[in-house]
Amino acid sequence: MNNYKEFLNCDLSKKNIILTGASGNLGTAFANFLLFLGANLILTDINTLKLKKKFKKNKKVVIYTLDVSNYNHWENLKKKILKKNIKIDVLINNAGYTNHSNKKNFNNNFFKIRVKSIEEVFKVNVFGILYGCKIFGKEMVKNKNGSIINIASMYALQSPRHYLYKNTNISAPITYTASKFSVIAITKYLGTLLASDGVRVNSISPGGIQDKTHKRIWLNRFSINNPSKRMGKPHELFNALIYLINEKSSYNNGSNIVVDGGWTAW
Repeated sequence: MNNYKEFLNCDLSKKNIILTGASGNLGTAFANFLLFLGANLILTDINTLKLKKKFKKNKKVVIYTLDVSNYNHWENLKKKILKKNIKIDVLINNAGYTNHSNKKNFNNNFFKIRVKSIEEVFKVNVFGILYGCKIFGKEMVKNKNGSIINIASMYALQSPRHYLYKNTNISAPITYTASKFSVIAITKYLGTLLASDGVRVNSISPGGIQDKTHKRIWLNRFSINNPSKRMGKPHELFNALIYLINEKSSYNNGSNIVVDGGWTAW
């Protein structure tokens, strides 16, 4: 490798990227970042009102309603994309069932978790990723090229510290931890399965990312328990994201990049 300058090239103008959960905190940040780099985006979410309001006039953005837990929705999305003769280069499985999804049923009491709530979390966090990887991974195998990036969590690597959540507005139920552990397993399995077909499957495990809903009691507790003494910000995931999109990471497959301020190092 003699031309080191090409490693500084972050032009995504020739990349067609699907981003799920695009209207959320991370999703919106990812979309803005990728657009800045010139990417052609297919933004999806179960509720697209926010996306349409923000991106409807952008010619490099196409918006589709997608319930990731519904396999038929994925099939329909593929048909619409293929009808437009768009070849997908990157799939970012960012949609997730979190504290923002349904606070009433997303709770820390293991013995009070309803069966329906367990199913809802796994349908989004696990089945949703499997469906996307199955449908668009197959197209990538046909093209002998592609990158799938799954968004996991620091809780895919370790259990939450349960005492931190008492009397706060934040929950970390077993369903979230178990489902995010599954994201890492899916990533490793498919990364090793599809590598020889030119398809890379990797994941990013963010630590806690701060947003407007976090109260002071939670921020203080989190800070005390993190080597970096604070929660993360969406832009601190950008380098990991662009690295896995870029072909310069061609030797990364089945890997998981942790961006958590050192939380899992303790």
